[in-house]
Amino acid sequence: MMREPRVRNGKRTMFYMAASLAFTAGGLLLLYLLWQIKPEPGKTMNAVLLQRMTAAIPAGRCLRF
Repeated sequence: MMREPRVRNGKRTMFYMAASLAFTAGGLLLLYLLWQIKPEPGKTMNAVLLQRMTAAIPAGRCLRF
C-alpha cells in the first residue's frame, strides 16, 4: 500500500523539477546566443544548433572504440 504524499516531499520535488527546467532552458538560450542561432525555414532551433555544433568538429577527431 502506498502512503499519503507529504507536503515537504512534494515541495522539494517541485523545486528540483523547476530548477532542472530552468537550467536546461537557460543553457539552450545561452547556446543560441553564443552560436548566434537564427530561425531557418523547416528546421527547429535545436536542429540548427546541433548542425552548427557538429559542423565545428573536425572530421578526423571522431571517437574510436
